[in-house]
Amino acid sequence: MTQFARVLSYTINPLILPPALFGVIAYWSGGTGVQVAVAMGLAVLFFCAIPLVSMIRAVRGVPDATIELRDRTQRTVPYLVAIGSYVVALAVIARSSLPARDFLLAVTATFILNGVLMLVINLYWKISLHVSTLAGFFSIVWFFLRRVESGVRMGAAAPSITLAAIAIVLTATMMWARVETEAHTRAQVLGGAAFGFVAPYVVLLFLA
Repeated sequence: MTQFARVLSYTINPLILPPALFGVIAYWSGGTGVQVAVAMGLAVLFFCAIPLVSMIRAVRGVPDATIELRDRTQRTVPYLVAIGSYVVALAVIARSSLPARDFLLAVTATFILNGVLMLVINLYWKISLHVSTLAGFFSIVWFFLRRVESGVRMGAAAPSITLAAIAIVLTATMMWARVETEAHTRAQVLGGAAFGFVAPYVVLLFLA
């Protein structure tokens, strides 16, 4: 079971979720294949590749360290780099003609604000980034379906029981995985879930 938990942690990780989120939003907003690819490409660059380079540098030469950055003190610089990358992404998206551009801008601003909050929390307590990012993914999708007209493919469809069930099951499974691999305590994964489900939705209430 521990091996499965490790595979899950590396498969559904905080770096791959933003590109998936941007792709879903662009697609549901009626974007063409090219537009969806561009949206995902921007997310891969600014939300995945740049933060990943910083994470790799943080563990380079550190014995037994992994890019999960289990030592809380290793996370400060990668958090700062990620936030800076999101700020650049905000400027790039603002000049783009992507579908649902305004909502993508709100989502990017949400990542910036929540990233700052996570950075501050991390200075004192190792809240689970895996869990908070996964819960945040579902929180943003839920908001999008409830509050934003999502174009020709989805219309103004309300969130379904199926989406809620998937969010609960996947988030709970990730919480178990992070505890099973001894990456976090139960309190840290519960904190991550609470932050992820609540914080993005609240921020988007003011931005979107």
